[in-house]
Amino acid sequence: KKKGKGGGGGAAGPSQVPEVAAEEALTAEDDALVAEEDAELAAALEESARLEDERRVAEEQGSSSSAAAAPAPRDEEEPPDDFICPITTEVMSD
Repeated sequence: KKKGKGGGGGAAGPSQVPEVAAEEALTAEDDALVAEEDAELAAALEESARLEDERRVAEEQGSSSSAAAAPAPRDEEEPPDDFICPITTEVMSD
């Protein structure tokens, strides 16, 4: 038989117990972080929905009141019959 070589022969000795405990601790920490991130995301989505609702209500109220208070559209100038193209500098006509 060979002795002193091979690093322990695969038995679950005390050196492996801390690794398992450390892995379980990391998993618990990871789970806690994921749960915290999920809670933050849910809160952000709720806030976003609330703000969107407030914006929509304000827009609906603003559109109904601004339609009555909006001044009549002023007469816009007619576009010219011809103008110079800014790219080719050719005179363009309608």
